[in-house]
Amino acid sequence: MKAITLWQPWASAVALQQKRFETRSWPTKYRGPLAIHASSRINSEDNATFTRNLLCLHQIDLDVWNEYCECEYKFLPFGEVVATCDLIDCFRIEKARPGTTEELWGDYSPGRFAWKLQNIQRLTTPIPATGRQGLWEWQTTLASKENLQLSLL
Repeated sequence: MKAITLWQPWASAVALQQKRFETRSWPTKYRGPLAIHASSRINSEDNATFTRNLLCLHQIDLDVWNEYCECEYKFLPFGEVVATCDLIDCFRIEKARPGTTEELWGDYSPGRFAWKLQNIQRLTTPIPATGRQGLWEWQTTLASKENLQLSLL
């Protein structure tokens, strides 16, 4: 299965269906199943953005966020696949109409690309994996395949 690694809290925002577009500086022709992997490192440069996005989540659904990570950055999953989805489209930002809340979760600068995600399924038990840059192939073991099936139930 193809996968993409995202910094936290963006990976969790996808898992919680708060983020339905991934914005990138590059397009992809790939369409199909996609695993969302949370980076194993914290992007310390994005603390201000994290705070802004956390406040956005408070306005959307504080109960969901609290249940997921107790509102503490340190409780977010790191170095794990947190969700699966379908990548159904990729287009220039100028064509995107994400909505006010969604815009807080991405870089919608001119010239960038929006990857549209659909059928997002949060894993109740994230699966450890080593991420990579760009789109990469997630090699699932038998144990992680079973865990994935159980997590999606």
